[in-house]
Amino acid sequence: MIIDPRDNTEYKVFDAHTHWSRLVNWIFIKWPFKKLLYMIALPELVDYLISIWKDVRKGSKSRTEFKAKLFIETLNFYGIDKAIVLAIFGFDNDFILKIANIFPEQIIPFINLSPKLKQKKMEKKFQHFNKKNWVGVKFAPHFQHFHVKVHGEGIERIYNWVQESKKLVLFHTGSHSEIDDIYEIAKRYPEVPTILGHSGLSPQIENAIKAARQAQNIFLEISGQPYIYKIQEALKDEDIGPTRILYGSDLPTLHPFVEQERVLTLNASEEEKKLIFYKNIEKLIKTRKI
Repeated sequence: MIIDPRDNTEYKVFDAHTHWSRLVNWIFIKWPFKKLLYMIALPELVDYLISIWKDVRKGSKSRTEFKAKLFIETLNFYGIDKAIVLAIFGFDNDFILKIANIFPEQIIPFINLSPKLKQKKMEKKFQHFNKKNWVGVKFAPHFQHFHVKVHGEGIERIYNWVQESKKLVLFHTGSHSEIDDIYEIAKRYPEVPTILGHSGLSPQIENAIKAARQAQNIFLEISGQPYIYKIQEALKDEDIGPTRILYGSDLPTLHPFVEQERVLTLNASEEEKKLIFYKNIEKLIKTRKI
């Protein structure tokens, strides 16, 4: 929970966009990885985790529990009540599911699947995850090295599975993927909520708003989105409004306090801010089969 210092209003926070990895413990023992994390994660967070890890490890029964507790400490540090956690690498999928089992009320797991997988291998992935408690699939075209239009067949195969499973989809968006192509797929699956991570950043915010305006199953997650006036535009748009805008931080890369301030400074009512911070994504999760 956070407090707006301007009027002392309290807001519960459900972060719709965070990341974690089973490699996190390497920062405490291997300098090259610690140096890398300082480059891609918040330095203050790395310092904080280094300051507490020994105490957290003493109170943990396993390495997985240790890493799960480090994530919970991270959420607490930034006033975040619960979070969608996205697997950074494909090999993090089962790890994310395991830490979600340890803290099911605070960690909502999304898995990472590549649309470039051959059909038989993808079917094996489906069979594996059908036995697990996952909530959504994350696509990161730049990181997974695929193009939405070129690999549309694989994406639709995953969408069919997600639809049957009654889950969610989140796309990383920005300069790395064409939102217009994502829209074409999302509109064919109106029962699948599709979250546009970062709302296109600066290169494609116009495309993101247009897509959300035209498809009611598209949601705008606003971490890293620099154009607050465009968020304001979406907020006041009668075809989008406050119910399809989601707070996210992209933790541990972006600063949650900066992302929280982005919402707090909107020209919006207290109830609208509560929708963005918590209620919208909570409602989405509750409508899914977990």
